[in-house]
Amino acid sequence: IITIPNESSYQNTLIQFFTPSAANPGNNYDGNDASMDPNYADPNGADNQLRTLDDDFTIARDSPIVDLGDNSAVTEPLDLATQKRIRNGSVDLGAYEAVFVMP
Repeated sequence: IITIPNESSYQNTLIQFFTPSAANPGNNYDGNDASMDPNYADPNGADNQLRTLDDDFTIARDSPIVDLGDNSAVTEPLDLATQKRIRNGSVDLGAYEAVFVMP
């Protein structure tokens, strides 16, 4: 877990403009690393504008952040969409677990 003085602690995250230290990575990843594009479902939403209510930050099946988290850091059983927090044996990075609908 990374703790920034006078701020929050972060675990299992991909944060833009944040580079974790090698000494204490906290299973956090550099959000500026192009290879770590989380492949969100629709981050601009239907209105094509960032930071509006229709933005969709759920993650796709081929996202590199699927199953990349540390299960020991999970403190809540459900994600923001009320889905099980751990699927496939490992937690995903971020606030949502990837949910795949089988055809």
